[in-house]
Amino acid sequence: MSRIEILPDHVANQIAAGEVVERPVAVVKELLENSLDAKSTRIQVEIKRGGKSFIRVTDNGIGMTREEGLLCLKRHATSKIRVADDLLRIASFGFRGEALPSIASVSDFTLLTRVKESDTGTRIQLENGVVTECREEATPVGTSIEVARLFNTVPARRKFLKTDQTEAAHIVQTVRLFALAHPAVGFTLKVDGRETIASPPCPGLPERIAEIWGKKILKDTLPFERRSGSVFLYGRLGKPPLSRASRQDLVCIVNGRPVDSRTIQYGILEACTGFLPKGRYPVAFFFLEIQPEAIDVNVHPTKREIRFRDEPQVRRIVVETVLDLLLDHGAKEDFTSDDPRPLPGTNFERVTPVSQMPKFQPPAPPSTPSVSPKNFPPPPVLPSPAPSTTFPTPRPTPRPEPEPRQTNHPVPWKWIGPLGTSTILFRSPRGLVVFHPRAASERVLYEQFLHETEEGDHQTQPLLIPQTFEWEPIPAQCLEENREAFAKQGFEVESFGKNFFRVSAIPAWFEPGQAERFLSDAVSLIRDGVLRPEKSGPFRERIAELAARTAHRKDRRLSEEEALRLIRKLMQTSSPHTCPAGKPTFIEYEDGELERRFGRPV
Repeated sequence: MSRIEILPDHVANQIAAGEVVERPVAVVKELLENSLDAKSTRIQVEIKRGGKSFIRVTDNGIGMTREEGLLCLKRHATSKIRVADDLLRIASFGFRGEALPSIASVSDFTLLTRVKESDTGTRIQLENGVVTECREEATPVGTSIEVARLFNTVPARRKFLKTDQTEAAHIVQTVRLFALAHPAVGFTLKVDGRETIASPPCPGLPERIAEIWGKKILKDTLPFERRSGSVFLYGRLGKPPLSRASRQDLVCIVNGRPVDSRTIQYGILEACTGFLPKGRYPVAFFFLEIQPEAIDVNVHPTKREIRFRDEPQVRRIVVETVLDLLLDHGAKEDFTSDDPRPLPGTNFERVTPVSQMPKFQPPAPPSTPSVSPKNFPPPPVLPSPAPSTTFPTPRPTPRPEPEPRQTNHPVPWKWIGPLGTSTILFRSPRGLVVFHPRAASERVLYEQFLHETEEGDHQTQPLLIPQTFEWEPIPAQCLEENREAFAKQGFEVESFGKNFFRVSAIPAWFEPGQAERFLSDAVSLIRDGVLRPEKSGPFRERIAELAARTAHRKDRRLSEEEALRLIRKLMQTSSPHTCPAGKPTFIEYEDGELERRFGRPV
């Protein structure tokens, strides 16, 4: 018996499904592309349980005959290409002929379709890729495809799917990207029976952005267009400081196809350097029209990635367009300059002044390896002070600590002076210390936040004038669903109208002006599946890290007294050497290391 055999069709289809159908959103994407290729002007999408239990996509396109309906369920059956050279100039969205049979092989599949010339349509049902029913049925012109019990034949694949909310979020994002790419087509999306997107055909891009992202986003973006040879670039770019914590709203559309394009995205990010704070991403809607033969869309089975034949040209056009737009707008801002506002966590009035403290007796130096200043790892050279050398955690209002630490020792570091705008130099008993106030403040605020939420003893500050804001529909829905989770963390948010919210209270140490940005970043992470409100412990830790990082935007030079107060607070935390993200709060270079590098005593 030969060890080499031809795989049965249903096995081959399931293998192909592993490449094409990674998760429910891949099914929706493939069906949307088919509907657009069918010249549809209205597309309706309905999902249940994140698409795991039910997906239905209905369009009013040209439909199919009975013979075409049966044939489209065969592998490599397509109306888009005829010869291999057609791959060099793809002008349609789908062309492989693998999507429908692959989807049908891992679900309960129903196809309902009708062409305009016929009085009745055709219903075709499949189970595990095998046709179980094919009959005539009255139906509107167009095509409707239902996919139920996705991955029912490959349960191992279902184990890798995320929560219903996460899978649904991916589908919502995909539908709105296709809606953005095709304003002339009406789109609706229902998630578990609730209408999430309802956008009728729009005259153009601005109207579609206003429909889905909201009028505020449209108002806060700048229109642009530029033509260079056969390349036409147009769209809208957010006015700084409008930005996001992730790339979710950094949208690239090439020839009507939503894509992940490093060439375009990196060009945008490169041009935005200096206009946005580090770690923030612009809100951008970039449309690129180019000759089909100038791109390769056959790079990945899902067709999400593309390759430009002249990437330097595309990148240059993107960079020049963004730079010209932002410079004309006059949006550049120095994000390293001093901020007149005090650094959160440094104004600790309950701490005893340095002049009133007894002389500190430094502990014996530990035998730890020195750290080369060339690599800058987070070196644990200075040990965490023992309880006898630390200070009690300050609170917004005086109250007893669970386990107060009684001590009045000053920090054993001597002030040298600021190094740039973000670090300070100190002389320690063992060498030279480079201290990062912002990283230290984040560690202090992070642990204070965790302590208060764990104990259920929030110190909140009601806002005299509540902060109000309007969001685009999709993140607004996510915020509405998670208001209770945020309330448990000290952020009280009220809904008072469609997509309108009001922040009425925040943690006592949090800066009121940063509340909307914090909520926006948190909601973005929830939609990406990074934050999981249902897992209270990890959710609280990630929220604490985000809140500590968002509490202030700019670094500010501290005075000697302010820096020493912050250091005392840092030394009381459980991990004084690193911020919540694991980056060092200070780096110490021992005298021995400095002497070795200089070749003489220092």
